Amino acid sequence: MKRLVFLASFLVLTALSAAAAHTANVSASVDRTRITDGETLTLTVTIEGGKGEVNVGGIRDFEVASRGTSSSYNMINGNVSSQTAYIFTLVPLKKGHLVIPPLPVETGGKTVYTEMIPVEVGDSPRAGGGADTETADAFTQLSVSGDSPFVGEQITCRFSLYNAVPIANAAVSKAPDFPGFSAEKLTDNRSYSKIVNGRRFDVTELVYVLTPEQAGVHVIGPATISCDLVVRTAPRSRSRFDSFFNDPFFGGGQSLQPRRLTADPVTVNVRPLPEYKGAEPFSGLVGEFSIAAEIGQTELAEGDSCNIAVVISGRGNIKSAAAPRFDFPAAFKVYEDTPTEDVTVGETGVSGKKRFPAALVAVSPGKYTVGPFSLTYFDVKRNAYATISTAPIDITVKPGGKRQPDAVAGDNSSDGEKMSPPVRKQAVEFTGHDIFPVKPDLSALEHARPVPLTLFLLMTGGPFVLYGLAAAVMSRVRRKTGDATLMSRRSRAALKEARRDRLTAEARLDLLFKAVVYAVYARAGRKGESLTYREARQLLTDNGCDETIAEKSSRLLEEIEQARYGGRAVDQDFMTRTLASAGTLIRRIVP
Repeated sequence: MKRLVFLASFLVLTALSAAAAHTANVSASVDRTRITDGETLTLTVTIEGGKGEVNVGGIRDFEVASRGTSSSYNMINGNVSSQTAYIFTLVPLKKGHLVIPPLPVETGGKTVYTEMIPVEVGDSPRAGGGADTETADAFTQLSVSGDSPFVGEQITCRFSLYNAVPIANAAVSKAPDFPGFSAEKLTDNRSYSKIVNGRRFDVTELVYVLTPEQAGVHVIGPATISCDLVVRTAPRSRSRFDSFFNDPFFGGGQSLQPRRLTADPVTVNVRPLPEYKGAEPFSGLVGEFSIAAEIGQTELAEGDSCNIAVVISGRGNIKSAAAPRFDFPAAFKVYEDTPTEDVTVGETGVSGKKRFPAALVAVSPGKYTVGPFSLTYFDVKRNAYATISTAPIDITVKPGGKRQPDAVAGDNSSDGEKMSPPVRKQAVEFTGHDIFPVKPDLSALEHARPVPLTLFLLMTGGPFVLYGLAAAVMSRVRRKTGDATLMSRRSRAALKEARRDRLTAEARLDLLFKAVVYAVYARAGRKGESLTYREARQLLTDNGCDETIAEKSSRLLEEIEQARYGGRAVDQDFMTRTLASAGTLIRRIVP
């Protein structure tokens, strides 16, 4: 019996040695070579007779996401064979004839290349923005509130994501382009539910307010969102040779499918404003507006002053509103103040008001009429120019103690004189005797040596400069210390979370990568979320970290990146070793 066991073991070891000595065969295949826009395909790189590392960095026409590995061993008639498959999901970045180039695979100390694979990506049936809404679980759409606005007439553009199933990791990979427009994005996204062809979709919208700047035909978009669809998968039997990555994402029959959802572009025909032939000057405003005048008081004494303001309100390009023409009677001196605005950006566009204040000084008694003040704009509701005016204001100036204004630069008085607002003068009154005795001659004066200008400036400005420098240094130190503490906490929290066995290997690697990156930022006293391994090494070196530690940290980040995206095999030994290395390095980076 012992001889039989020995003989069987010998045969198995001989077969395994022969298989290892044989050059591994490498091949690449896809589940299909013709797909439609928005669909994904699965790329499988198979290594027969060994393991290796697959470099997918040369793929340019697709977004690549690793989906792990699977391994199998077979023994037939005493011959042992092994096979390792590296699985990737590819999302096309464009339509047309795309190519998966030959991929370098390192195995057995050699580099072997796979064959090139052509892929055809065609149009999918479209329904209002990039997908077949009758069958798609998610799609995107671009829409505008008006497709033929005038120059200066505001419209809104909505970039909408519709999803009938849960999604994860949604991000705008390509924002819409707005040639010929000035664009302002609303800070808050809009979310609601909508029934499309009998299905309920959750809708998330990005809203932009657009102002056409040039007449002509302009194309808005396209725009793209990348996300993962959470889909149900059928339960399957598991082999003890399966990789961590082949587990269902939520452990209960669900997985993530990457999607790249592209919204079709929208064409907008911007019309020029019609020729203006009115008598009043055109303000350049386009939209819906009103004008009003406000005054503090209508009865003044000669020499008194009051405040007056013209307020333009409405919706449109109100930020471009200029001061109206102030045409006051010569009986008033006018002092214009700085305009103020109260403007908000909402789903209907830019709206609010702009206020143009001024001060009036009455210089002659009598009864006068101020205004009306006029505004000519283009009314988008009537598609015509409109002129609106304020009501005239009657002001009575009573005779009083007339004051002589002093000259001042910048006064726009009608008589061309440079005058300042008048100041009331009071007679000097004798209130009592001097506190100190009066000196009768010049001998009481003492000569004082003049202070040098440099010393004077140093004595007066020095304390302020020193205070400013001290405040800046303290602020920088506090900010750097606070950021370092925050990033250090994040690093240790991510490392602690990565040690939990219940997580998938992909999630644990992601946490380990973040833990090391956070530690690097903590060492630098800065906030951050992502780094390349080369940037991490440079940042550690620049902040006084030992070069050996910097090099080890960079190498660890590179290994984790290869495991996450390069198809490197991940087993329990690799995970244990990576956890230990990360913990040691983090303690060395952030003492």
